[in-house]
Amino acid sequence: MALNPATPLTALKYLLPQIDLVLLMMVDAGLVGQKFIPEMIKKIRELKKMIRNSQLDVKIEVDGAMNAVTIPEVVAAGADILVLGTSSGLYDKKRSKEVVLKEIRRLVKKGG
Repeated sequence: MALNPATPLTALKYLLPQIDLVLLMMVDAGLVGQKFIPEMIKKIRELKKMIRNSQLDVKIEVDGAMNAVTIPEVVAAGADILVLGTSSGLYDKKRSKEVVLKEIRRLVKKGG
């Protein structure tokens, strides 16, 4: 199940027990380079609370505007899976994949 920023969590009310992953978009889908919507942190927290209260095993995936600032924030809020694109600023042709992965792991730990 994927939700755009404007879609309320109430849209999941009847479906949450039947799904195992919710993709929360942190920006409006389809437009590269958008700014992170800060209110989405609250949405991640609220979804995490819904999942816990329902005693479900549903993962939260987030996509859009993931970077060195937003990664720790979304992880701290409850995101389980991150989608990182080239606009994240973490990918650089001068850095190896190993270096980039090490940086991503550091940022995830910072949020956890």
